[in-house]
Amino acid sequence: ALEPDAPGGFLGLDVIRAHYIAGLASYVAGDTLAGAEMFAHARSEAYVELEPALTTLGVPEFDDLMQKAGDLALSKAPVAEVSAAADAVFAAVDGAEAKAPGKATIEIKTAVFADLLDRAALQYAKALRDSSGDAYLDGYGFLQAAKARSAEVLAHLETGQPEAAAAAREALAAL
Repeated sequence: ALEPDAPGGFLGLDVIRAHYIAGLASYVAGDTLAGAEMFAHARSEAYVELEPALTTLGVPEFDDLMQKAGDLALSKAPVAEVSAAADAVFAAVDGAEAKAPGKATIEIKTAVFADLLDRAALQYAKALRDSSGDAYLDGYGFLQAAKARSAEVLAHLETGQPEAAAAAREALAAL
C-alpha cells in the first residue's frame, strides 16, 4: 500500500513507470509487440496489486489509460499516439504518488532507487544468460526509472554516506 513510511507502494508506481519507459522505447524502436507487452506487464505485475490502495486514497483509476496505451500499441498506431497515451499513464503515476499520505521521504526514495537498481542488475544478468526473453527490456526500464530518481538520491547520499553515493554511481555506470 501507499503508506508514508513504506517504500512498497512507491516502488509499485515506479515499476509501472519502468515498464512504460521500456515499452515506449521498444515501440519507438519499431518493436510494437514488445512495447505492447511491456504495457501489459505494468498492469498485471503492479497496477492490479496497487489498485485497492489507490482507490482508498481517492486516486482516480487509470487502468483504462493503461489499457488504451496497450491497445494502441497492439494496433500499431502511430508513435505519436502511443507516446501520448504513455504520457497520460506517466501523469497518472505522478498523480498517484502525489496523493499518497504524507510525501515520499528521501529515505523511501533511496530505498526505491536501490530496489530499482537491484532489479535492473538482476534482469540484465538474466538477459546475459538467455536473450530470448524480455529481461533486457525489464532491466532497461528499471534502470531508467532509477535514473529518474538518481539526482535527488545521490545528493542525499553524498551528505552522509559518500561511499554509498560512489557505489550507486558505479552501479548506474555499470548498468
